[in-house]
Parts: sequence; C-alpha cells; structure tokens
Amino acid sequence: MKKQEILTLLLVFSLFALFINCAVVGIDLGSESIKVSIKDHGKQLQLALNSASQRKTRSSIAFVEGERLFGKEAEFVSIKQPEYSLINLKSLIGATKESISEIPFPIAQEMVFDPNDGSLLSLTFNDENNLFGLCKKKNKEEEQIEEQEHEVEEEKEVEEALIQEEEEKECKFELKPEEILAMMFNQAIKMSNDFLQLTHSRKIKDCVLTVPSYYGERERQSILDAAKLANLNVLSLMNDHSAFAMKYTMNQLTSLKENESRNVILIDVGSGSTTVSIFNVKSITKPTMIKGKNRTAGLVNVKGVAWDKGLSGETLDKRILEYLLDKFDKENESKFPIGQYERSIRECKSAVNKIKTRIPGWKHILSVNNKAFIHIDSLIGGVDWSSEITRQELEEIGKDLWKRISMPISSAIERSGLLKEEIDQIELAGGSVRIPSIQKEISNYFDNELELRKSVNFDEGATLGAGLLAASLSAQFRVTDIEVKDLQMHDIYVKYQKFDKKTQENVEKEYLVFSQNDQIPSSKKLKVRDFNDTFKISVFQDIKMKEKLFEVNFSNLNQILIDYDLNETSKTSPLLTLSLKVDQNGFVNVKDSKLIFVPNIEIIEKIEDDQENENETEEGNSEKDDDNNKEEKEEKEEKEEEEEVIQEEEEEEEEYLNRIYDWDDKDDKRIVDLMDNLKIEYFGKQKFSHKEMKKSKKIIKHFEKLDKENQKKLNIKNELESKIYDLLDKMNYEMEEEMKRFSLEEDYNNLITILNDAQDWLYDEGMEKTTEYSEFKKQISKIKKNSEPILSRIKEFHERPEAIESLEYILNENKEEILKLNQTLYYVAEKETKGFMELWNKTKVWLEDQIKSQNEKQDWEDPIFTVSDIKNREDRIKNRISSIKRKPKIKPTKYDYMNGKLITLSDNNPKSLKKYYGTKLIWKEKKIWIIENEISKLVEGIKEIEDEEIKERIEKQITEKTEKIEKLKEKILEINQKLIDVENEKVEKSKKSPKDFNLGDLTEEELLEFAKEFENEQEEEEEEESFKKENEEEEGEQKVDDKKTDEENKEEEKFMNKKDEL
Repeated sequence: MKKQEILTLLLVFSLFALFINCAVVGIDLGSESIKVSIKDHGKQLQLALNSASQRKTRSSIAFVEGERLFGKEAEFVSIKQPEYSLINLKSLIGATKESISEIPFPIAQEMVFDPNDGSLLSLTFNDENNLFGLCKKKNKEEEQIEEQEHEVEEEKEVEEALIQEEEEKECKFELKPEEILAMMFNQAIKMSNDFLQLTHSRKIKDCVLTVPSYYGERERQSILDAAKLANLNVLSLMNDHSAFAMKYTMNQLTSLKENESRNVILIDVGSGSTTVSIFNVKSITKPTMIKGKNRTAGLVNVKGVAWDKGLSGETLDKRILEYLLDKFDKENESKFPIGQYERSIRECKSAVNKIKTRIPGWKHILSVNNKAFIHIDSLIGGVDWSSEITRQELEEIGKDLWKRISMPISSAIERSGLLKEEIDQIELAGGSVRIPSIQKEISNYFDNELELRKSVNFDEGATLGAGLLAASLSAQFRVTDIEVKDLQMHDIYVKYQKFDKKTQENVEKEYLVFSQNDQIPSSKKLKVRDFNDTFKISVFQDIKMKEKLFEVNFSNLNQILIDYDLNETSKTSPLLTLSLKVDQNGFVNVKDSKLIFVPNIEIIEKIEDDQENENETEEGNSEKDDDNNKEEKEEKEEKEEEEEVIQEEEEEEEEYLNRIYDWDDKDDKRIVDLMDNLKIEYFGKQKFSHKEMKKSKKIIKHFEKLDKENQKKLNIKNELESKIYDLLDKMNYEMEEEMKRFSLEEDYNNLITILNDAQDWLYDEGMEKTTEYSEFKKQISKIKKNSEPILSRIKEFHERPEAIESLEYILNENKEEILKLNQTLYYVAEKETKGFMELWNKTKVWLEDQIKSQNEKQDWEDPIFTVSDIKNREDRIKNRISSIKRKPKIKPTKYDYMNGKLITLSDNNPKSLKKYYGTKLIWKEKKIWIIENEISKLVEGIKEIEDEEIKERIEKQITEKTEKIEKLKEKILEINQKLIDVENEKVEKSKKSPKDFNLGDLTEEELLEFAKEFENEQEEEEEEESFKKENEEEEGEQKVDDKKTDEENKEEEKFMNKKDEL
C-alpha cells in the first residue's frame, strides 16, 4: 500500500473516531426546573451539575438591561421586574390563546397570537435603551416637524427630544417561544459541556427530549424546531411516563425472574399537570452473537395513559398564595403607611412575587412537618411579616383537588383493559406527590392494599430514562437492552365527503383511524370506493375535531379513470387507498396512496349477501323489537363499514387483492400510484421554514454574541475595580513608605489622583450598561502607565540581590570544573573550555560594572539593569556548561591485530592519540591513589590485631599492593614517553600517519615486538575496565552520601535564613 493511501486511511479513521467519540444527553424540561442526564465514554449515566453544583436548574430566563440571565438569577429578576423574566416556559410551548387562559399564574409579557387559529406566535419584552439592539423605533420625527413648522427653532428641538425620549421608552423586541426554548437548550448543553470539561471538537449534539404525555403534534413540533435552532440532533422524543418506565425497568430487571411480568401504575403529580400511566414490565431472553448464549433484556408495554392538566403543583400554589395574601391583609391592617397600599397587598407586585417564590419551600416543609414558619423582611412598606401555615390549613385549601386524583387513575385503568386488582405495584413521581393528602387519596383508592413505592427518584427518573434511551440509540454505547412499546396519546380521525350513488349527493363521513390504545409506530389504511374528481380527506386530532392537522387533496382522478377506459359496463370499479402512519414521536404522516381496480362481481355478491342476511334478520324479529333491532343494525353497519374502510396495513396490496378476488386477466395492471396526484395542506403549527429557521438562528447568535461581550466587559470591570483597590491599599497601608521612596512626590500624588478619579468613574459611568469595553481599557491603561514604573522599581530592588547572588554562585562554582574537563575528559576540546572562559570573563566584568553603576543611582530612578537581564546572563552560562557536559563520549583508540591497522573513532591523527594516552595516564594515577588509600587503611587496622597469623596475611597484602604501585608507576613513565613521542610526531618508529600504518611495513623482529605489545595492551585494558567498574560503584556510593550531605546543608541553610529574617 502506498504511503499516500495509508495517510488517507489514517485521516478517515481519526475523523471517524472524532465524530463518534461524543457524549449523549437526555433533557427533561419541567415547569419549574430543567435537568440533564449524560452518558459519556468510560462513565456511568449521571446527572449534570450546574455552576452551583446543583442537579436541577430553574427553567427561567430573563432579558434585563442588556443581559440575558438563566436559572436562579432570572427568578430573582421576576420578583421585582416580572415583565423582564419568563418563569414557566413549558406552558407556552405550542400554546394557544385558550390554553394560556388556563395557566394559574398570568404571563407578564405581551403576547402576539395567530388571528386564524389563536396559536401563540411571540412574546414582547421591554428594552428601554435598546441595549439588546433588536428594537425597531417608530419614526415620528418628520410628522412632528411638519406639524410644528410655525414654531420657533428652540421649541422644535425640545419637542424632538421629547419624542425621542418617548420612543426609547416604548422600545420593545419580540421573541418566539421556540427561540426562547432553544436558548434554554443551549444553556443546558453548555452546562453539560462544562460539567464534562469537553473541548470544542467534542461538544454534545445527540439528545433525547422528554415531553408531557398530553402534548399533541403542535407542541411536539415546537420542541423539535427549538432543538434544531439549538443545533441539536434529536434522536427521539420520549413521553415522560415512558422515560420513567425505562429507568424503573433498568433498576428492577435483576429482581424479575425469566418471563415474569409485572403491572405497574405510575402516578406523576408534577408542577404543571398530573399524569397516570399503566405499564407492564417483563424480563425476556434474547440470543447473542455467540451461538447458544442468551442475554437478559427488558420489555415495557404501556397499557393506558390518562392526565389532568388542572391538577398540578401550580394550581395548589395559586390557592396557597391567595390564602396567604388574605392572611397578611388581616394581620397587618393597621401597619401600612397612610395612602400606601390601603386596600390589599395585592397592589404591590413585588411583595406578591416574594411570597409566591417561597411557597414551594413551605410546601416541602409541610410534607414532613405539621407547621411551617413564615418570615419575610421588609415585605411591603418596610413592614416585616412573620406568621405560620399548618398542614391542616394546607389540606383545607386543596381538599377538592386531592379528590380529583382518582379520575385519571380510573381512566388509565379503564384504557389499559386491566382490573384494579391486577395492579401489582404503585410508583409515585413528581414533586407534588410529597403532599400527604394526595398519598392518602391514592391509598384509599386502592383500598390500602398496595404500598406507595418510590423505587426511582421521582424528580430524576424521567431524566435518567431519557439518557438511557439516548445511549441505546447512539450506537456508541453498550447498555442494557430495554424495549419500550408506547401508545398513541391522542385519537386521530379522518373526515371526507363520500358520493352516494342513490341520492347522487355527497355525504360527510368520519372515522377513527388511530385510537389512544394503538401502539406506535403503526400504520393504517383508509379505503374509499365512491369519490369524485376533486376528492379530499381531512385529518384531525382528538374527538372534539377542534385541531385540524392536514388535508389531503386529490386531483385528476377522472382522467385516470378515462385512461383505463372505465365505464358503466366495465368489470372493475376503482378503490382509492390512503395509508397513514404514526411515527415514534407521535406525528401522523401520509405514507402512500393508490388507486386499485377491483372486480365488480365480487363486490356485488358481497353486498347482496349482506342484504340477504339483513332481510332474514328483519323477518325473524317480532314487531315489538323492531326499533331496538333497527338501532342495533345501524350500529353494526357503522362498525362493519368502519372495519372495512379502516384496516391494519399488514400485507402488500397485490397479495391482499390476489387473496380476496379472482382475476380473469392476471397481466392486467391493477394498481396506480397516486402520490403525484395529491397535495397536502397543513394547518395549525407547522415546521419552521428555511427562511424562518435562518432568521431565528441569527437572533440566537446575536444574543450569544451579546453574552460574550457582557462577560468580557464584566471581566475587565472586575479587573479595574481590583486594580484600584489593590493600589489604594498599598499606597495607604501596606507599602506607603516604599511607594514614596521609589517615586517622586509629584508622580506619587498624580497616581493617587488618577486612582480616585478612576474610582469615581467606575461607580458613575462604569455602572452604565452603555459604557463601552474600550472605556474600561483606557482607565486600566492610564493606571498601569503611572503605577507600573514605581512597582517595577520596588520589585527590582527586592529581587536584585538574590539574582546577583545566584549569578555569582554559578560563576564561582563552575569555573574550576570546566577548566578540568579538558584534562579529565579526553573528548573535550581545548577551544571549548577557552570559549567558556571568554564568556565567563565577559559576564564577570558586566556584572561588576552594572552593580557599580546601579549603586550610583537614586531609588526613584529607573534601574540600570533588571533581574531579567541577570537571569539571561545566568542562562547563557548554564547552557554553555550543559552543552560541554553533554558532549558525546568517544571511545579510546585500540589496535586491531587481525587487520593489522591502527583504528581510531575520531580522525586517527596524533591529537587523538594524545587524548588516548592522556586518559590512560589519569586512570593509572587514580588507581595508584586508590591502592595507597587501601594500604593506609590496612596499616591502621593491623595495629589493633593481636593474632600473628592474621597480621602476616595483612602484611603480605600490603607488600603485594606496594609492588603493584611500583608497576603502575613504571607504566606511567612509559605512557609519558609515548605522549612525548606523539608530541614529536613519532608513531611506533614509523613516519607514516596512524591511518596508513600497516603490519606489512614492519620487519619480523618489529612484528613480534608489536604482537607482544598488543597482548600487554589487551591485558591492561581488561584490568582498566574492571578497575573502572569498581571505581564507578565507589563513586555511586559517594554520590549518595554527598546527596544526603547536600540536603542536610540545604535544610540547615534554610533554617539559618529564616533565623536571620526573624
């Protein structure tokens, strides 16, 4: 394989790894808070923590004074300025004018509705100074100028100024609910990225979003549009009850026996609604890739779902708020200032909002205690409020609400087809389920026979279930196999005009296509026999027929019939089919449409058979039951007709026709595709168009850009504030004397003036939102320009002595060592040590000159040289030393007797021989020194020994070592002579260079002498190598001792320095 092909493959694999190596998330948007679960590689499924290390974040957003706030910060804004914040965004997703009117707490923003279907289009936010840059002001200046032409110029200017001021006050901007939701999704993803500390290349994109079970197509489409605006890849939408069921199954799978099933009812009393669902959990086995080996999997079948939007935590909060406001008015009638809030606390919105935000906390306390104490400082008009609310009062406030819990429970059980006695477990979820009265009503409904369980955290179960589904759909992770079979949440009906041949008129027909008990995804086929040229079918959601989803219009049907030459005598009649499909996300779509030609004979016979049966039935009945039979017959006909019109799509068209009808001509074409002949017109909430998507993304990016600018401005503002206070503290307290010593009086006073002016500017113009980033930068630059020279002189004064001492230490310690290298290491050239000495001398002279010049300077003058200059000189010395010591070692010269040549690793000249013999000389001298030390130790040790035999042995050793020293001295003399010969360019009695030296040039006597000398050299080299090893071991031990001594010296030196400082 070529190199280019290999590189291409590596690039492809790296990009693929980068693409798949991403985390996935499950996002649960609640009425009160938003929670995110994350599955990343090598980590368990977990909940993301926000910047405050909390597992849930308030689902609030605010747009105030040019800043976009989220979570708790946005909630604080809602207390005093509710018109700038949005608390319960979930209630506005896919909302209509009618649904918004049912929200317990009113929305503070102005809203724009679609005049046709009443759907919410946008919300209006105030922006007085156009700090967000989205406001479009009305241009009234020209009109005012025309009306006031007769007035003087001054009056014109005053009037124009007033108009401009009025326009600024009216400045507003609009945002769509999907755009606001996309901002919250972006914030959730940002929180997740920060939690996992992911880089830009690994940012999270794949997700599963939970939705309330009662959400229809309108709301679900809004969720998908918002996710697309946030650049999220939605793997699936998931109903809340399905997400909880998946997490429940994950936890309980090990406790279920093989093929054991369990019917569980989930009662979720949340902040925005109550949902009751019944699901069957079963443990099943599935085959694996390995033959004969199975794995355990979970199967969840949702049986029935029901809900009550009016039974929620918010509804109870509204009642508690009204009760507490009345209570406050009664307790504080005489405490208000005259003329202020004379009627009720309800007139003060900020006071009402203060109480409202505390209600969830008091409810939580009352769920475990009988009493909750209330205390709010300066609630209204400087009046503090202290009171209490009891559990008994809470039960009285919501006594009619508690009873409503039985209605969705009964509906869910009825839709599931189960009996109450067949329920095995009760699981609770939602924050409001903590209320004891609700738990009591649930227990009473089930005759106190079942335990109220909380197997899954009822605040986080849906979030973790969504994360589990995201991991299983991602194909990057291997998780427990759990399949959830959900139901269609809303009835889907069709309505169309059917042509009646008898009356020759169009008759309106409506049929139920998908019911709430149908599993999704699923497909149904609608079959129509009588139609006209402009036939249309309307598709509706829910039995009330209020929400029209889309309309299918057929065209040119008569032309198709003409093309097939169909007339009254034809043996076939047309059958129009329309296949509808509900996908996993709950959306109804047209799958296909066909025109089928079926034989008339079979149809006629079937109709006739039905008529005969009907006649027989009519004749056999008594006159008394005629009316009842007629009603039953009509109901039966309607049911049969519906079964005939609406059928499950289980087999192919041609297989179905071949099974039902006997065809005369098998080659006759019988099916025509009508997908090109139909046009679909959508109603209500539609998917964002490309133009809308582009415009909304631009708005979101605009806010993100503002956030970055605001954060940048906040950082520099904090930097300016910190710099001002730091310098003022130094000049007034910490370093006052030093600041005066190292600056002129004029510069010192000027700096104080600049700092005071900057402080005044910071708390005046600097607090304005319109102040530009560059203005803060100018203030900081001005302060730095006047303060840094002084601070630099102080810093140099304190650090200079230590830097000088360090450089002097380097110069003094390394000079002798480098000079010895040329003698101790044969491969270090003389020119290198010479170059080092030149640098050493220059540095030494430079340092002495600089110190002398600096001593002549005043403290308030700039230094002659800086600490950085000294460190640069020190680094140059250190680098030169390390480069010399790191020089690669060259092996000594040796004779190769077999080849008869003199070989050197360098250039084989006399200079190399000089280094070689010099090295040998040093080793011989060092060996003598070691043996002498051994002799001296033996001499000292023999004095203490009394045993004569041992003494003789030691004396013998001393004699042997002394003789060895004499031999070494003789060798040294020989080596010295060789060094003299090399110096005089005499190499082994030959005038040729070592490179040209050859045994063939020698006489027989010289050759024998050379061989003998070579053998001696070999013995010496072996002896030297063994000696070298012994010496290295001794040096290693010595280095350890030296290191310990150095550490002790350093510790002692540190102690002495601290002592000197004290």
